[in-house]
Amino acid sequence: MLCLSGSFTEFFNANRCRALDIRLSIKSSMEEMMFDLLVIMGRGIRRQRSDVWIPAPDFVELDEEDKNIVNHAGLPDESPNCFIGGSELNLLAGLELCRKYPFKLAVCAFGGQPYYLKQVDGPTESEIMSQELCRLAAESNVSLPTLEIWTKDLPDKVPANTSRELENIFELALKKELARLAIVTVTVHFPRTIVFARHHLSRPAFKDLRAHFFASEQVLLMADASIYLNRIQRVYNSLAFQRNAGLESLGLTAFLEGRYELKY
Repeated sequence: MLCLSGSFTEFFNANRCRALDIRLSIKSSMEEMMFDLLVIMGRGIRRQRSDVWIPAPDFVELDEEDKNIVNHAGLPDESPNCFIGGSELNLLAGLELCRKYPFKLAVCAFGGQPYYLKQVDGPTESEIMSQELCRLAAESNVSLPTLEIWTKDLPDKVPANTSRELENIFELALKKELARLAIVTVTVHFPRTIVFARHHLSRPAFKDLRAHFFASEQVLLMADASIYLNRIQRVYNSLAFQRNAGLESLGLTAFLEGRYELKY
């Protein structure tokens, strides 16, 4: 049973070990579901070299002022600028969901460029994550649904953020007449994604859409714990996870108290 009382930070700390307890009944109920649209949420990309970008790994370095990804790897967990990335985990989990469900369409990080990519005239997260999803699928011999990609030339009303990304996704679902959505993201991003999604889905325009949420780490543990258990335990037990949980707690508290501005 999950602990739901107290702050979001307490929630994360109380439940990160329980999250490794995967029950067959949960797996069975998941297998009975059907979905139309796979949504792989964005968690950043990183420049590997001047002309090559990759999805954000499990741990990333963020700058102190704007919390944007800095293009360095190997930062120690003890550093106050080390946080959870998670795009790689989201893609791997999305691939596992593609093994189970016959989606009609899939999207990755469906929105325009955040500030750190606009600064350097970089690609969109959607372009890089979609490219990597195709590579992983070819390697693993997994069939993908049609991919809808948010390319650099597409306009967006505001810089990319979780709220705007979800709104873009729900608008696409309406346009394509895809009512059943599977949304996957890493555990530390999970509460924000659910809260913002519920906020948007409460609008009359989206009343016919149905969203189910998957934690990437849980999907991967169900798929093959022998491969992913140590990696996920490292994420859950890290100081970076605690830092992220603290930031998520502050942001969600501000939203619930009406102090968080959602830009449309």
